Amino acid sequence: PVGVYGWILHKTAWWKEHLFQEMAKRIPLEYSTMLMGMMFGETEGLDEGILDQFRKNGTAHILAVSGLHVGMVYASVSLLLPRGRLGKDLVILFLLFLYVVLASFSPSVLRAFLMILIHMLGKRLYCRYDLLSSASLAFILLLVLNPNSLFNPGFQLSFLAISSLALFLPVLEKLFRSSLVSMILALPLGLSPFTAYLFNYVSLAGLLLNPPVVFLTGILIPGALLLVPLTLIPGLGGPLDLMGHFLRLVLEVLLQLNQLFFVPGRSYWN
Repeated sequence: PVGVYGWILHKTAWWKEHLFQEMAKRIPLEYSTMLMGMMFGETEGLDEGILDQFRKNGTAHILAVSGLHVGMVYASVSLLLPRGRLGKDLVILFLLFLYVVLASFSPSVLRAFLMILIHMLGKRLYCRYDLLSSASLAFILLLVLNPNSLFNPGFQLSFLAISSLALFLPVLEKLFRSSLVSMILALPLGLSPFTAYLFNYVSLAGLLLNPPVVFLTGILIPGALLLVPLTLIPGLGGPLDLMGHFLRLVLEVLLQLNQLFFVPGRSYWN
């Protein structure tokens, strides 16, 4: 497209390609492709066998940029910046918007960005934040921007996930008295019927595998995004090599864990 939007798309495509080339110098192609999928949802070059394992294990959501990734970026930036200032909120929103652009305005990323914006406004206006109300407002705003989003599976899964947390978490926390157990169970309860309808299988491994996978993703995403500005600074070969080695080790652990839980006919049901 011509104009400002076309210029933004061109620049972000160049930036992502530059980042991929820099990562490919330091990390094997299989891992650098996987990392690009985790950061920006671009899984075109990823090995189909590995992708199938992630899907059948119920962990493919880490390869599709989602609200989880935006939450990790938000948490990482919040920890690095001083607390309680308006300037901090503006810097966070600017960096998150850059991530939205790099993720090609994915519906799930836009949903998470809008909900964080609503949360920040709530704090500044001393209003109580409600998860379901915030998700509903983001839902309406995104459909006003693009009504066709309603038929996008990523959009559907993103809002179904957040609705599952809002509806099931309070009930499960009363039953199990554990936030961790409740979080692990809430998402499969809401998402499993829909993923069974979309993909024709139900993952059993995901219940056990998702907590460590999400933990490792929480290390990989901030670390990989730190590479984005570093690759633009000349003369930083040493730190980039060190970061690349660290990311490769974490990716190896993630892949080995995923392979360990992949047992055809047992870890998932068709």
